[in-house]
Amino acid sequence: MPTVSTSSLQTTVKRGLRRVGVTRETADQGLDRLRFTLDTTPALDYHPLPWLGKERGQRVGGTESRWRQIEAAASELGVTSAVDVGANVGWFSISLARLGISTLAIEREPKFFRTLLYARSELDLDQLSVLVTNLDQKSLAAVPKADLLLFLSVWHHMVRALGYSAALEILGELWARTEQVMFFDTGEDELPSYYGMPTLEPSPDEFFTGVLEQACPGGVVVRCGRHDAFAPNGEPCQRTLYAIFRATAPDNFPALP
Repeated sequence: MPTVSTSSLQTTVKRGLRRVGVTRETADQGLDRLRFTLDTTPALDYHPLPWLGKERGQRVGGTESRWRQIEAAASELGVTSAVDVGANVGWFSISLARLGISTLAIEREPKFFRTLLYARSELDLDQLSVLVTNLDQKSLAAVPKADLLLFLSVWHHMVRALGYSAALEILGELWARTEQVMFFDTGEDELPSYYGMPTLEPSPDEFFTGVLEQACPGGVVVRCGRHDAFAPNGEPCQRTLYAIFRATAPDNFPALP
């Protein structure tokens, strides 16, 4: 069977596109739209993307309620840079970029980062960058310092994949890159035992407050209320959102009991 070189194939494709009056840019746009449709049908797995007509997601309520806390802190602190670890399809990253904040979204799953890149292009968000990586002790070097760092619903996956000690070390390293405030939440008692999480005693809030005080030296840990989430089996649950400030929380920050 004859071998077709890559250059010959590219030339043939280009000639075919020209014959039907299609430019490479137009073809790319059509393929991107098709991939976006496939990746977001019938609905998004987690965050919504209302700017692109995708209103549904499993955690719409919890996404919006957490955003109110994050946006308030960003405004009060005058945040100009942000990192979103485990950005999914980018609801938080896009929301930060739309405020004019230079934002780096970190995501490893192709289905999610493809959607995020498509949204970035469609919304013309030059201040949003995307880093495709599986965050671990080695890839941490690529994470820059930023005023605000989001570490939302990711840590328990790191505990499962890397072990508790390594996940705790990564949490500390991310705090070291946080100039003003980190937002953190994670799976709690709803997680199956195979995640390898320790026993959350004497209560999840007290346990995670202790974890954050240990991993984030000098940080002021503020509890930001309970927010809607879902367990690995799809059942609804709630998780506590924490803000860890480099200094005292702003007077107008709406922390919740």
